[in-house]
Amino acid sequence: SIGTEGFASSLGEGSLSRETALAGTYFFPTGSSEGTLRYRPVTLTTAAATANTYNARLVNFPTPDSTSIDSTVICKVNPYFFHKLKHPVGTTAVDIDIFYDQITDGPWDAQAQWNVPTASYWNSMGTATNTNATPYNDVMKLSWSNFTNDSIVLIRHVPSAPALTCLDSICPWTKANLFTAAGAGPNFIWSSPPGTTIISGQGSSSATIDWNDTSGVVKIYQIIFNGCVSPYDSCTVNLAPFPIAGFDTLSKGRFRNDYFF
Repeated sequence: SIGTEGFASSLGEGSLSRETALAGTYFFPTGSSEGTLRYRPVTLTTAAATANTYNARLVNFPTPDSTSIDSTVICKVNPYFFHKLKHPVGTTAVDIDIFYDQITDGPWDAQAQWNVPTASYWNSMGTATNTNATPYNDVMKLSWSNFTNDSIVLIRHVPSAPALTCLDSICPWTKANLFTAAGAGPNFIWSSPPGTTIISGQGSSSATIDWNDTSGVVKIYQIIFNGCVSPYDSCTVNLAPFPIAGFDTLSKGRFRNDYFF
């Protein structure tokens, strides 16, 4: 089982190489004693019974250019290590599953490839499957076939904006108006127009706000693990008009002296 065996350590262009001819999952127990001792294995799963060769190596050094990212897509790159994965023989796509220790490595939810398609950038490989387990969590990218560059790293995507449920209109000077939002959290940051007061709920997915006498915008964003910040969602709160008293001047009643307001 993972965590009880030894590991294959490589330097330079060295790697653990496996030739495959059957569909299945192939285990690469990659690790390193250079610097911080780490064991971070990889599995490659193929659905085709064709001849392929796959190589894997853990690069146990600080990830180079870890801030070279599209910050609208990627929040953070794992700064501690990355893997080099090569596919020198064959064309069969594989599921790439990278294992990591969340306690020491941090929480990750996707993978990125260096230099492809944008040069000198870590490029997100898209949505991945995440599993929390013992002793290692893992991030799996399904059906990957582009090994133009062999450097692949764990990343954390920018979280999506929370979905704000807004009040279309409220009466001026009303108290404890409730606003709610849906999102992963765990921390939600609210803001409201000048003159209004957030009386409770800052940091949570619902907030109560005392309003004033003007329309304005309520905003919310979320902060998830690793300090990654989402875009914000917002809505404009309009004021309902003051009620206008009206009366009927037509006299009614037996003596025509009843008036209705």
